[in-house]
Amino acid sequence: MIETLRKQSVETPSCPKCGKTVFNKRYPNCEFCGTVLPEGLVLSAEERERVFEQDRVESDAKWQERQKQEKTSSSKRKSDDTYVYVDVGSNNGDCGGHGGNGGGHC
Repeated sequence: MIETLRKQSVETPSCPKCGKTVFNKRYPNCEFCGTVLPEGLVLSAEERERVFEQDRVESDAKWQERQKQEKTSSSKRKSDDTYVYVDVGSNNGDCGGHGGNGGGHC
């Protein structure tokens, strides 16, 4: 009995059809050949749902923490930030008083 448990804990789970290693117990099919994997190699539907729900909760918590950090860092920014705006729009032929040719050929 103990030898069987040791063997199971040391063995890497593999697909019964193609023999490739099962890396993701969440996915019920072999990632290489698509064979449906036996229950012992993958999580049950209920276990998968619990894991996915836990992932969603953790992901939401991380997102909320990032939002909180962004608000904190934006409130700490200096209010004297200087911005320079450059208008690159049309000047209707006015060259800014350089010869006044008016034809737009500055």
